[in-house]
Amino acid sequence: MSREPAVETDQRLRVGRRGYPLLPGGFGRSTLYMGAPSPLAVRGEGHRIWDDQGRELIDASNNFTTLIHGHAHPEITEAAERALRDGACFGLPNALEWEHAELMLERLPTLDQVRYACSGTEAVMSALRIARAATGRDGVVVALGAYHGTSEVALVAGGEKYTRGVARSVIDDVAVLPVNDVDGLRAAFAREPERYAAILVDLLPNRAGLVPVSRAFVEAARELATRHGALLIIDEVISLRLGPHGLSGTYGVEPDLLTAGKIIGGGFPIGAVLGRGEVMRDLDPRSPDALPHSGTFWANPITMAAGAAA
Repeated sequence: MSREPAVETDQRLRVGRRGYPLLPGGFGRSTLYMGAPSPLAVRGEGHRIWDDQGRELIDASNNFTTLIHGHAHPEITEAAERALRDGACFGLPNALEWEHAELMLERLPTLDQVRYACSGTEAVMSALRIARAATGRDGVVVALGAYHGTSEVALVAGGEKYTRGVARSVIDDVAVLPVNDVDGLRAAFAREPERYAAILVDLLPNRAGLVPVSRAFVEAARELATRHGALLIIDEVISLRLGPHGLSGTYGVEPDLLTAGKIIGGGFPIGAVLGRGEVMRDLDPRSPDALPHSGTFWANPITMAAGAAA
C-alpha cells in the first residue's frame, strides 16, 4: 500500500447552513455505510483506487461488480469520450443504442427486443409492469433475500427490515418464499393459480448469502409460469457477467423477460429489460394502447458507447 498526498476533505464536516450533513448520515448510498466514517475515492485505475487519505488500495468491489474491466479501462474511456464530444444526450434516438442492443441480443439469443433504463432498479420495475400489463394480474412471486434493487416490490423480497415505508397494498401483492422452496412455489400457484403476473428470480440471491438457486427451483418456476399464464422474469443485473449467455444460459432456462445492468454500461448508469417479442410489443409506441415508458437519460450515447466497448 502506497500513499499519495492526502486531499483535505472530511465528509463529517460538510454541513449545510442549518447544521445537517449535506448527505443523510454523510452517505449518498446506504450500501456504502460500514459503521465508521468512510474514505472518499479520489481516482481509480485498473484494480486499484486511491482515497482522500492518499492510500493506494486494491478494489475488491469494483462498484459491486459493475467494473468487470477495472477502473478507467482505456478502450472504454476512449469510447465514452468520443461519444461525449459528439453530444451527451439527445431528445432523438441515437445510433449507438442500436449497436448496443444488437450486441446484447447476440448474447441472449432466445430474446428478441431490449428497452433501456438508467439502473437495474428501473429495469426490474419495467419488467414487472410489462408482466402485469401482459397478464392483467398484480401478484408477484419472489425469493426471500433476493436483491432486485430498491423499488417497492423489490424491497419486499428483503423481508421486514426493508419494508418500512412500502405501501401495504404492494406488500400484499408479493408472495415471498424461501430460496429454493419448490414445494412452496407449487403450493402458491395451487392456491391461487390466476393471481400471479410473474415469478421474479434472482439466480444468486444477494441478501441470502449468494446461495445459488437450485436447478429444480428454476425448472419448476419455468414450468409453473408456462402452465398458469404467468411470466418468468430472471434478474441478471448481477449474474450476467458469469457466462456468455448469462447465468440463465448456464442453467439452460429461457425467461420471458430478463433484466440486466451493471457490466453492460461500461461504468455508466444503465439498466435494460430484454424479452420475447410477443411480450415486449406492449412497449411499441406505435400501438394505441402502448405502455408509456420513457426516461430522459435512458440509452444516452455515452452509456451506449461505453457499454458497447465493455
